[in-house]
Amino acid sequence: MNVLSDGAFDDIIVFVNKTMGRSFMKKIIVIAITAIVALAIGVFIGAKMMTHRLDNDSDKHVIRHASRSDKTVVKNINQTQSNDNWNVTLNRVKTEKVKRAAHDRDMFDVSSEIKSLLPEKFYKTTVEATLENKTDQDIRGSQLNGKYTFIDGNGNARSAAGETLDSYTNVRPAAIELFPAKSKTKVKFVVLSDKNDFKSDGIKIALPDVAKDGSQNESYTGGTFYFNK
Repeated sequence: MNVLSDGAFDDIIVFVNKTMGRSFMKKIIVIAITAIVALAIGVFIGAKMMTHRLDNDSDKHVIRHASRSDKTVVKNINQTQSNDNWNVTLNRVKTEKVKRAAHDRDMFDVSSEIKSLLPEKFYKTTVEATLENKTDQDIRGSQLNGKYTFIDGNGNARSAAGETLDSYTNVRPAAIELFPAKSKTKVKFVVLSDKNDFKSDGIKIALPDVAKDGSQNESYTGGTFYFNK
C-alpha cells in the first residue's frame, strides 16, 4: 500500500534538496566571511608588527651610532727616548668613557675636589709608560728633587698636585720607592676629563732629578722626554 503518491514524493525530494542547498550555501558564505575577516586581521597585525620592527631597528641604529663616539680608543705607541740615566718608553694611550665606580682603583687617591669637577660619566685616559734605570746603581724614589710631570698633546702640564682637570693627573703607582739598577718600572698617568678631547700627539714626560745616595751635590739627571706620535 502506497502512503504517498509519486507526485508527493517528488515534491518532498525537491523541498529537501532546496532546504539543504540553502543550508550549504549559508555555510559556504559564513566560511568565506570568516576567512575574509581572518585575512584582514592577519594583514593588520602583520603591518603593526612590521612597523614596530622597523621602529626598533631604527632605534637600534641610533643607539649603535651614538655608542661609536663613546667606544674605547687604544693607541699603541711604543716609542722610547733616552738620556744618560733613563730610557723612557711611551707604550700606549687608552681613552674610555666611564661611570663613577667605587671599585675603580685609578680613582682611590683622587681628591674630592677633582672628583667634584667630573660628571657622572666622564672620560678617563690612561697613559702607560716604562721607566728604565740604565745605571748600575739603585735610584731611590724617596730622593726626588721635584715631581713627575706629564704634558699632553694640547700642552697641558699635569701632575698629582694639579687642582683642575687640565692640570691634574693621577700617577700610579702613587709612590715609587726604588728603581733598581738596570731595571724597568711600569707607570701610568691617568687623565680625567669631562670632554673627549685628549690629544696624544706630542706627549712629554718630565722626570725630576734624583739625589744620589750619600751625596748632597750629585744627582741622577732627569729631564723631559718628548714623543711625537
